[in-house]
Amino acid sequence: MDSILTPSEIEALLKATDGGGSAAKTVKPVDLVARDHQAFALLPKLQEAADRLALFVSRLCTQLVRMPCKAAADAVEVMPGSRLSDYLEGPRFVFGIRVGSCAGAGVITIDSILGGTFVERQFGGELDLPAATDGPPTATERRTVSRLGGKIVEALGNVMQPVSPMQAAVETEAPELTKNPSRAVAVVLMILRVTIGENRSAITIAIDTAAAGFKVAQRPASEILSGQLAPGLLRVPVNVSAILGTAEIPVNRLLSLEPGEVIVLDTPTDAEIPLLVEGRAKFLGVPAITRGSLSLQIAKAIEE
Repeated sequence: MDSILTPSEIEALLKATDGGGSAAKTVKPVDLVARDHQAFALLPKLQEAADRLALFVSRLCTQLVRMPCKAAADAVEVMPGSRLSDYLEGPRFVFGIRVGSCAGAGVITIDSILGGTFVERQFGGELDLPAATDGPPTATERRTVSRLGGKIVEALGNVMQPVSPMQAAVETEAPELTKNPSRAVAVVLMILRVTIGENRSAITIAIDTAAAGFKVAQRPASEILSGQLAPGLLRVPVNVSAILGTAEIPVNRLLSLEPGEVIVLDTPTDAEIPLLVEGRAKFLGVPAITRGSLSLQIAKAIEE
């Protein structure tokens, strides 16, 4: 098992099969293909941090907006950086987050309902909320929401300390992460659903996993597999597959294929075939026939 799963992958599997937590909140499935294994292994801790942040935001909005406010955290997700722009379509207030010395390492968005309510409660008057969503934010809106954003990011840095040694601060400009999402390998996405009076709002916080410096599990796989952890982990099923080869053919030939035709694959007859464990190549082997079924004889492990 040591040569199949890395320590972080094992930690992630253990967390995913722990069985704890609220039934109403589900953690995303562990994806062993993702490069940021440490972020997946820390999902329960990240979820705890998001829940603590939601409680703080509830108190913060109640004090600053002077209205009863309740916030709750969605399930924390680790996703490719390329998908971040999908979650930021049309946000009214966007701020960059400086994580440590890395500028543009994350982003915080606060939607227009929260922004409008905050401005209305801070400065009084009859604010036309539908009209407030049209056009660019006013200087007053940006200043007041920036103040709230700064408080939230300050709280984020505090609740993340048990997970990652991160120091966060609000940037005046939207981070590069939103302009070129491919820069980030993966991001941790936290969404807080906020209710202020009769209005519902959302606060989205995305953190570049590379900049956040998440702590990687240090225990060796042999130690993790020993003692009380072994029975639970060894029962976890993993998907194993082998790809014999691939081929490219033009569409006109594809449409004319008939039974009996032969398609030549790109794998030589003497080539070693990779064995994939949950989509990741872990071994190389040679195709064979065993008890009438196609099989793969393991030749060597793939060094990581």
